[in-house]
Parts: sequence; C-alpha cells; structure tokens
Amino acid sequence: MRKIYLHKRFDSFPKLMSLSDQIKKVSLVDNLIPNYSLTQHIEFMNEHNFLKVSKQYKTSFTSFDERYNVSTSFIKQDNNLWGLLTLGHEIGHNYFNSFIENATAKVNMSTLTAETFAFINETLVMHQLMNDPQNNDYSFDLLFYLYRLISVPFSMDLYQKKVFAENETEFSWNEIINKRLETITTLFPNKKILNLKYSHHNISMNDDFLFNEAELFLYPRAYLLGLFISSSFINDSNLYITFIEYINNAVKLDISLILEKVFNVSEDEAIENGVMLFRKFLQGLNHNV
Repeated sequence: MRKIYLHKRFDSFPKLMSLSDQIKKVSLVDNLIPNYSLTQHIEFMNEHNFLKVSKQYKTSFTSFDERYNVSTSFIKQDNNLWGLLTLGHEIGHNYFNSFIENATAKVNMSTLTAETFAFINETLVMHQLMNDPQNNDYSFDLLFYLYRLISVPFSMDLYQKKVFAENETEFSWNEIINKRLETITTLFPNKKILNLKYSHHNISMNDDFLFNEAELFLYPRAYLLGLFISSSFINDSNLYITFIEYINNAVKLDISLILEKVFNVSEDEAIENGVMLFRKFLQGLNHNV
C-alpha cells in the first residue's frame, strides 16, 4: 500500500536560486535545533534515491511504500523561493516519516497530522531565512507566498463550509453559485469581479476533497500547528527529543494527542499560539520589505 501526500504550489516570479543552494539552505535548519539531523537525512535520501527532483514533475508529493517501510519524495523543481519551501516541505514529510517505526501508523496517519509534520520543517526553513540578514531580499517573496498559502485556501474553505452546512444532498448550479457569491461579498464587500460570469466556471473544490478526507481549513490549520511546534523546538530543544521519541514508539499518530502528550496543549491552544507567531512573522517580514 502506498500513501501519497500531494501538493499544489502557485506560480510567481521570485528571485532565482539553484537546486544546490536550496539544499544548502534547507540543511541550515540543523543550526536552529541541537540534534536536528536534516543534512544527514538528505544525504541518506540521495544515496538511496529517495529524493527525486525534476522540472518535468507536474507537482510535488511524498509517497510511502508500506511493503518496504520507506518514503520517496518527488519534487517539482522550481529555482526560486517557492521551490525552496516545497523542498523543505517534502523533505519534512520524509524526515519525520523516517523516525516512525510502525508502518501501520504511517499509513493510518491523518492528512492533518502528516501535513503538520511537513510544515514543521518548512517553517523551520522560514525561521532560518528570517534569521539570516543575507536573506532579506526574500522578504517580499515570503509575504506573497504566505498570502497564497494561507489566505487563498482559507477563502476556498469558507465557501466550501457554506456548501457543507446545507442539509440537502443535491445542489443546483445556481445554489452553488449563490454560496460562492455570499462568500465573495463577505470577504470583499468593496470589490467587484469584472469577469464574474466566467469565473463561475472555476469554483471547483480543493483537490484534496477528491482524494482525502473532507477536512475544512486543513492546510491553514496544519501550517499554524507546524509553526507552533517548530517555534517550540527552537525555544526548547528538549521538546524535539521528546517529540521524536514519541513518534518513534507510537502505534497511532494523531496530532491532537501529540500536542497534549508532548507539548501539554490542546489543538485549539496550539493554533491560537500559531496565530500569534504568524503575526510576529508577518511583522518581521513587513519590517524587512
């Protein structure tokens, strides 16, 4: 059985960087947390062909093969900040999967838990970028990236929430469009969509709803949880050790239980802390732009 974490990234025109530079920047995460061994894991991935990077891939994803208990990351190469963070994200899937001994736990892990693990590593890459004065040139790109990562999926989920809240099992096309218009009006009361008629043809659900459990606000939640956990690791490296020991021995992996057992917080409390950290992140980026 193979479990796949599929990710769609957005196009932009951030500053260029080579793949080797991206790998170096991702590896620098080791400097943030004692005993974090990402450099060693990337070398292991390369040696065993578990890291595949190509411009030919349409998207990026990490696949887990239960038979051999190994994960392989396929990454669409983009020589820019987006590619760097995608690299950090997918390697995050692979890195934390490598500590989980129980193959069944990996297969049964919820998408929220798996994505939180990946966002831990991705947000550590962002921490590293923020801590290095030489990376100030990426501040605007990071701001735009975070907008697309958080705001766009959140607005889509608000629309989907309206649809899911209805009791009817079947909807007419006009009913779905009306739900969309309600969301647009609420979010952007002073904005007008010039091509509204044609934009109605582009109101499909998130891809994840076709392949995974229908979980609203999954990616914004996973990002905030990942940011909370990565920041906790930086502030107290002992939490990282406890976290690794926990997932190494766990028979079942659930992010709510991990937060309770390792960090002594509920999921809601972790998200609240993640929101505060996210605001500080944005303030720091705004200062550098």
